[in-house]
Amino acid sequence: MTNSSTCNNYINQLNDLRSIIIETNSKSVDQNPDPFFIDNVNFFTKSFHINLCAHLESFLKDISFKYITQVEDKLKTTRIPHNLILWSFNKDKRLKDNELKFNDLSLGIKKKDLDDHISGSPYRTIDLFKKIGVDLESNVRFVGKKDKINSLVVKRNKILHYNDDASDISFEDIESNIDEVIEYMEIIDSILNTT
Repeated sequence: MTNSSTCNNYINQLNDLRSIIIETNSKSVDQNPDPFFIDNVNFFTKSFHINLCAHLESFLKDISFKYITQVEDKLKTTRIPHNLILWSFNKDKRLKDNELKFNDLSLGIKKKDLDDHISGSPYRTIDLFKKIGVDLESNVRFVGKKDKINSLVVKRNKILHYNDDASDISFEDIESNIDEVIEYMEIIDSILNTT
C-alpha cells in the first residue's frame, strides 16, 4: 500500500535527520575528529533522540487530524441533522432547548484540541485513536511494534525530565530507531487508509 502524503513528508524529515546524524558521527570518528563533536557526543545523541520523538508526535497529530477532517467532510456531504444524533445518544433524557441546533451534524474538532491527547507513547496513541473510532490494537503489526516505540518514548522522557545522560545510545542506535519509527508510522498510516 502507498503511504499518504502526510506519512511521506515525515519519512523525508526523518531521513533528513538521519543524514545529519551520519554527518555528525563521521565528524566524531574521523581520523582527525573535530574536538567540538568529540566533546559533545552525548549532547548530540540526546538531541537527536528527542528530535526523533518530536517528529513522531508531530506525525501523530497531523495524521489523526487528517483522519478527523476526512470524517468531517463525509458528514458535510451526508447532511445528518444534529438534533437527531443528539437525541439518539440521549433517548432517556429530556433535551433542553439550548442543546438543540437546527443544523447539520459537525464534529467541531480543531487541531489544537488534539494537543492534550498527543504523545509518542503508543498507549496514549491507542487511547486517542479509540476516541476517533480506530482500533489500533486489532492490528498485529502495531501490537508487535508498540513496545519498541514505547521504550524510545520512555528514554526521551528520562532525558527531558531526569537529565538522563543517554550514554547507552549511539548514533547508530538512533539511525536504527529512525527505521523503527518510520515502520511504526507506516503501520498507523496504513490502518487509517483502510479504515
